[in-house]
Amino acid sequence: MHFINIAFSLSPLRRHRRNLFNLYSSLSIADAPTHTTTIVHAKPQKSVVAAFFLTFLFGPLGLLYATVAGGVVMIILAILIGAVTLGFGALITWPLSIIWGVIAAMMSKRTPSMPA
Repeated sequence: MHFINIAFSLSPLRRHRRNLFNLYSSLSIADAPTHTTTIVHAKPQKSVVAAFFLTFLFGPLGLLYATVAGGVVMIILAILIGAVTLGFGALITWPLSIIWGVIAAMMSKRTPSMPA
């Protein structure tokens, strides 16, 4: 007898759930509210002229203006190559810093493509 009472007490819940399902399925996609969020990651544009002069004057340290990660990598390379070549490695790392800095500054001016 106890099980029958439980079964009958659940039947209004089943009807209610079925009515909600019918109501929800009758709604079209156009009726549903659409909420979209656009996230824009804005990076400051770097000046190519400033990047050139900073890397020309300060080498790998000037590269920190255009790209921090590139500047750190180039500083480590300049120290390692400079230690092995008794400072003549600057003839290699200095021009590479200038080229890398100018390219990084030009890349910061490109408009990013929007993901599909």
